[in-house]
Amino acid sequence: MGSAIAFRLFLFFVPLLLLVAGIAGFASGFVNARAASKTAGTYGRLGAEISEPFHQPGFTRWFAVLFGLFGVLTAGRSLSRVLHVASAVAWRLPLSGSRASLRTAGVVAGLICSPSVLQPPAGPAPTAPGPAGPAPSARKQSLSGQILRRIWAALSSRGGT
Repeated sequence: MGSAIAFRLFLFFVPLLLLVAGIAGFASGFVNARAASKTAGTYGRLGAEISEPFHQPGFTRWFAVLFGLFGVLTAGRSLSRVLHVASAVAWRLPLSGSRASLRTAGVVAGLICSPSVLQPPAGPAPTAPGPAGPAPSARKQSLSGQILRRIWAALSSRGGT
């Protein structure tokens, strides 16, 4: 079961990276590629690879976003189906049906992607709050934790999807 989950996670992250590259192409008008590479803490060849999506032509951006979104949905559906089967086997429950809905795939994709989207940029951690309260990255990290806890509570209270 573990290898099936790992394989589906790999198949999920490949189109996710395509989707992120397409979105980065659309963000090129608002974000400086060099600043994004510096914020990520990458230099050299890896920094050049990060800045590459910012210089895509218009058709390539749409292609990457549409195929990335399609891939994330189909791989997320496959991943949610495998997670459902693995959970049923681990808890020795009968398999009621291995068909996963798109809603379940969206929830799985959202839970996987939300920590990376809500994660504050890397930087030195503040040692003490200043006169205006905690640092912005600490507030953002606290907000991301609250959002993830609420998502988890909503999913747990429903008894699963």
